[in-house]
Parts: sequence; structure tokens; C-alpha cells
Amino acid sequence: MENEPAFPTDSAAQVGPQTWHYEGLTKLEYFAGLAMQGMLADPDFIPRHPDHAGLPSTAEPNELSRRFREALAWNAAAIAKALLAALEKESNGKG
Repeated sequence: MENEPAFPTDSAAQVGPQTWHYEGLTKLEYFAGLAMQGMLADPDFIPRHPDHAGLPSTAEPNELSRRFREALAWNAAAIAKALLAALEKESNGKG
């Protein structure tokens, strides 16, 4: 389900012999983007990443910024994967 297109199309105008066919975002990418948007909209959100435990508060600003971006992306992907897993479970009648 993760690699399925978020907005599939079968339009002849988009899949003809003289046109390019581009699926666009996958469901995982789309849901991760929505999760990231929501996290960034919350001024009190502090992303956590399991590999970043114990980061000293005296770390260089560039290191803090890099780790913030990594943690934000990791959290967004984790949320998207959890949503897709729940949707998959529900569609299989196990939800």
C-alpha cells in the first residue's frame, strides 16, 4: 500500500503513446507530508528520534538543526506508515 499512487489516474490524456505518465506522490509520501505539515503547525511540537537520545543542549546550532530535520522526517514517516498499516488492516477485515 505504501508505494501505491496517492492520486491514481487512468485518463487517456495522461497515458497515451505521446504523453508522459507520472504517478506523482505515493500514499506514503502524501501522508508523511500531511503529518509533517501538522507537526510544523504546532509551535510546541518537539520531534523525537530514537537515535538522538542524549543530545547535549550545548550542541552547535547546525547540529541541532540537522537533528531536528531528521527527527521531523522520521516522525512524519512513522505516522504515515502507522496510518497505512491501520488502513491495510481495516481493508482486510481485521480492523
